[in-house]
Amino acid sequence: MVKFDPQSAENPKLKVINETALRLLFKLGIRKVTIEDICRESRVSKVTFYKYYENKSDLVLHLMRKSGEESMARYRGIMDSDLPFEEKIQQTIVMKTQFSGELSREFIEDIMLNGGPEVVGFLHEQSVAAMQEIMRDYGAAQEKGLIRKDVNLGFMLWFINHMQEILKDPAVTAMYAQPVDLIRELINFFFYGIMPRPSANEKKK
Repeated sequence: MVKFDPQSAENPKLKVINETALRLLFKLGIRKVTIEDICRESRVSKVTFYKYYENKSDLVLHLMRKSGEESMARYRGIMDSDLPFEEKIQQTIVMKTQFSGELSREFIEDIMLNGGPEVVGFLHEQSVAAMQEIMRDYGAAQEKGLIRKDVNLGFMLWFINHMQEILKDPAVTAMYAQPVDLIRELINFFFYGIMPRPSANEKKK
């Protein structure tokens, strides 16, 4: 159990512990990172660490909760804005690919094996809640005619979740001079595949 209220935590030592831990965990995974590593990189004592967290699992759970809340807040801000729907989709895809790119394979695999039941359970609940919210947004957009009626929203969400795998495929990245060009291509491929087709009258104009 976290020993402080995250909403009121402005302690600079706590901030550097969290930032250092997040960087190390994303890069190396949970199993390889020790409390000693975090304290050494943060330049704080273990006494200071245990002032805020009971153990490493406690820290991981807090960081995953905070990261998830911030990601959903950014997503909600984009979707509730006055931007055109196309731009909302573009921004949310870029946000997701950037975040996914920060996570190492070791971290993703490690968190499922060594995160502990509380962390794994929380991540599952967070993932389900996020997907439900996204599906509600896409469903509403489909009802408004912003997404083709025949598009399977489940597959649409699956495609977005697997974009990072495409971005890491050497055979695909070799086709583009810069990563941003591939990201732009993926967004265009995705978006123009879900857009409503123009009617016969619109084509004649």
